[in-house]
Amino acid sequence: MKNITKDYQLGFGSFVDKTVSPFIRTESKKPCDENEKCIPAYGFRNVLKLVKDPKIFEDSVKEQNISGNLDVPEGGFDALMQVTVCENKIGWRPRETSRRLVVFVSDETFHIAGDGKLGGIVTPNDGECHLNSNGEYDKSNEQDYPSLAQLHEKLRDSNILPVFAVTELVSDLYQSLSTMWSDVGAVAGKLDDNSGNVVSLIASKYEEIVSIVRLEYKAPEKVSVTVKAKCGGSSVSIQSPKCSNVKLGQTVTFDISVKLDECPESEAERQKSLKISVPGFGSVTLDLSFICECQCEQPSMKQNNSKICNGNGTLSCGICECNQGRFGEFCQCNTPFEKTDLSKCKRTNSSDELPCSGRGECVCGKCVCRSEQGRRFYGEFCQCNDFSCPEDQGKLCGGPEHGVCRCRKCICKDKYYGDVCNIKNCTYFPPETQCQKDANSEICGGTERGECKQDPENCFKCECKEKYDGTYCENCPYCEDGMCSRNEDCAKCSTFEGKSLAECKKD
Repeated sequence: MKNITKDYQLGFGSFVDKTVSPFIRTESKKPCDENEKCIPAYGFRNVLKLVKDPKIFEDSVKEQNISGNLDVPEGGFDALMQVTVCENKIGWRPRETSRRLVVFVSDETFHIAGDGKLGGIVTPNDGECHLNSNGEYDKSNEQDYPSLAQLHEKLRDSNILPVFAVTELVSDLYQSLSTMWSDVGAVAGKLDDNSGNVVSLIASKYEEIVSIVRLEYKAPEKVSVTVKAKCGGSSVSIQSPKCSNVKLGQTVTFDISVKLDECPESEAERQKSLKISVPGFGSVTLDLSFICECQCEQPSMKQNNSKICNGNGTLSCGICECNQGRFGEFCQCNTPFEKTDLSKCKRTNSSDELPCSGRGECVCGKCVCRSEQGRRFYGEFCQCNDFSCPEDQGKLCGGPEHGVCRCRKCICKDKYYGDVCNIKNCTYFPPETQCQKDANSEICGGTERGECKQDPENCFKCECKEKYDGTYCENCPYCEDGMCSRNEDCAKCSTFEGKSLAECKKD
């Protein structure tokens, strides 16, 4: 641990199983009589609270004697639950400024929720701390084992990273579990039969854990949070709260957007807080105040008989509320919509043409355009909209980062051009990104597929090797798993007078 970090604490606990039949031998106090140092079985015992002195830890481990259970699975998850939820009794430091690791060592499988019924234990595990003054789990024979989902939730809430150091016999099981719990940072490694590699195993798994930087938060009700990350100095953002394979000295940037989806009814619910943390680095708390109505809607902010409304209406939030008998956007008309001359709201004199292109109302000779399902129409005759532009890969004008739709035409951002804003302006992109499909893909699909080379337009493009094609050499039509190889037998058979594949094989 000294070679890994300068600031660390060590603790130690041990587990066996529930001390009832059929989990242990109840007829004998010693579960392994042939060994004189074997002690009676127990559920979980927190032998040593986390301390800074490694010598105390070393002596504590040396003083331990073995025990044993009767059946194959062990009660390790009872122990892991108590280590997770008993923060003060274990001695965990604040989660915001430390990394919490549990090295779970075993050579067997584990009991889970429901197994307790075999011993007459039917009360579900409550996920609470039950360590007594001696550091022993005193509800071991009263509560069932925790479920995988329950334990996963507690590990996530306490920000504890489990490292499963297990023997080859059960390594696949714990590897599957760590994959399922990857969001809490769980990892698994194979332990030698004599545990001789435990130090190197912990060191390698710790390096694997610290190479991941992730952002954690729990959004309040009716609030949604979107996180984009720039990992390892990359200029490209990905929609993710996590960066992997971060090297020492690299910078990780998180861009967080908070959106109010629905306004709470009561005033008291309009004040919330959002805690955002990066485990091991710190946290920040955002105080959120929900603005559910505009200040301009207050009676004191309204302007009666406003000049903007031609003295014939009240100005409220920039909109004229006309007095009785007045019409129009600025109360400039004294004739209702039905008696208005509609010819001014048409582009031609055709009788078939609808006023305002059928997308608005003609008020005082001027079109007032509608909005439909969040899509707006605009223009002198409501002829424009922002949703009828061409698409690129299902995204309007290539998506908001590429361009925007204005009156059925794509207006491209500086970095892109073209009818659908899908062509990169090379002066804005580093050479390597011009040859990547996205931030997580390899340049030109990897060195075996292609190379990124400069073309006459001063851009960089992928030059694909034989067998590969596509903008980023992502296609391989002649590979072994391609269409040709899959249909090879059928193609050969078709040359034998249309016989079936089975008949061809017989011949």
